[in-house]
Amino acid sequence: MAETQGILNDVWDPVNHALRIISAADVVSFPIQSLELVAGARTTVVTHNVPRLVLVDGVITSFAVSFWPPPTWARMGVGFFWTTEGAGAGNVRWRTAVKKTFLFVDNISAAFTAETTLDYAVPSAPGIIKIEDDEVANFDLSPGFFGAYYTLFIERVGGHAGDTFTGDVALLGMYARKNPV
Repeated sequence: MAETQGILNDVWDPVNHALRIISAADVVSFPIQSLELVAGARTTVVTHNVPRLVLVDGVITSFAVSFWPPPTWARMGVGFFWTTEGAGAGNVRWRTAVKKTFLFVDNISAAFTAETTLDYAVPSAPGIIKIEDDEVANFDLSPGFFGAYYTLFIERVGGHAGDTFTGDVALLGMYARKNPV
């Protein structure tokens, strides 16, 4: 991977050609192996020791993961790592959401506590990893939210008119991070 953007330099292990699993005071990383399929089909591909979930064009594919934020977090942001599987131009429509829950995995159609749907330009070439940070920006965990589990959702809205990229994309992982108050 010739180019990286944003905080990926802190989480990409060039020796092992893989994303490092981060669990620190300010960031919790979720590799694709920890993501549960909610809708669509799960296609996992491994190339150069890098596992990725392939999300095809024209299909809504959703994944979720639940976790318990550290008690020191008052606000949280969510982000994800992705790239394209082939050349092309256009936008990919991504939807991220957070739901306060006491269940391990909830349904994507349930009411969310916060959500964002945005179109992102595809990388300039396949294999360039993009980081979309601060989705569901500054999600408030207080007051009275401590002790709850939170379910993070990610979805490629492949059938939407805003998703103009006609190729497949690869999801490499998600993360939640502590936001300053």
